[in-house]
Formats: sequence, C-alpha cells, structure tokens
Amino acid sequence: MARREHSAYELATKLTRRYRTAVVGSIVDELTENGELSDRRFTETLVRSRFNRGFGPIYISKELRLKGIEAQLAKECIGAFDGEWQARAKEVLEKKRGQYNYTFEEEADGGNNDDGAKALNEKLARFLFGRGYPSDIVYRLFR
Repeated sequence: MARREHSAYELATKLTRRYRTAVVGSIVDELTENGELSDRRFTETLVRSRFNRGFGPIYISKELRLKGIEAQLAKECIGAFDGEWQARAKEVLEKKRGQYNYTFEEEADGGNNDDGAKALNEKLARFLFGRGYPSDIVYRLFR
C-alpha cells in the first residue's frame, strides 16, 4: 500500500467529503498532537521531492500554498535549499537543452545559426520560468 504525507488542510478537506466538519476537526487535531500528522514533515518531503524533480522555489511555494501550508513554514523549508537552486536549474536546463540539440542541429542546415540559438534560448528560458525558477537565476544561466 502506497502512503504519502498529507498536510492538515489537505487531510481535513478529504475527510470533510465523507464526515461532519466537527468530527474531522477533532480527528485532525488528535493526529497532529500524536505526531502522526505534521505539516512540517509534509512540507519538507514535498520540497525535497519537487526539488529532485527539477521544480523551482516559486512553483513549490505556490503548490504549498494550495495545500494549506503557512507561508513562514514554506519559506523555511524552501530556504533549506538556498545554495542549490542555481545548480539545480542548470542541471534541468542542460537536460532540456540536450533534448532540443538534435532537432536544432538538423534544422540549422544553412540558416542563420544565431537566430536559431536565440530562439532555442528563449524557449529554454520560458521552460525554466514555467518550472518556477526566479528570473535572476534564469537570466544568470543565459549570460
């Protein structure tokens, strides 16, 4: 049986579909007191998972907000990776660039190579923005 961590908000939302709100509140409180439900543990797990999958801090922060995690807790857990976002963005960029290189080289059979490279870089930058990397990191990678 697969099991994952849940935030208190997420679990309460799921349980409210089947049970009364008063009952759900007491169950969530009890699980939290017993340490079986922890927003911090959930947040740390989600941040690590998304980081490893190549998502940036903006994307992760938004996802945490949607799952009912307090801004301060999200900031702390995302901040644990502060020195690593640039390197991770570079890894993601190189992997994605490798997927485009074969197509780019085949299409550049006599056309202006600078225009093609510029178009590819713009496409890759949009990809990184979509993955939730801040502009300062993205622009630093294309200097």
